[in-house]
Amino acid sequence: MDSEMKELSQYITENVAFVRQLMALGFDTLVIKGKTTGKSQYYALKHFANLNQYFIK
Repeated sequence: MDSEMKELSQYITENVAFVRQLMALGFDTLVIKGKTTGKSQYYALKHFANLNQYFIK
């Protein structure tokens, strides 16, 4: 089950455009929770979104 949680989180966090959309909607944390184990993994979305091109220099 842990491997499935890792695969799902990796699939989401590798899609930078989707992560940016989530952040634009106000989300700052991705939470993956196992249904059977009850374990949770938390990911700060700002670590996965490439925002450098959006900052004014």
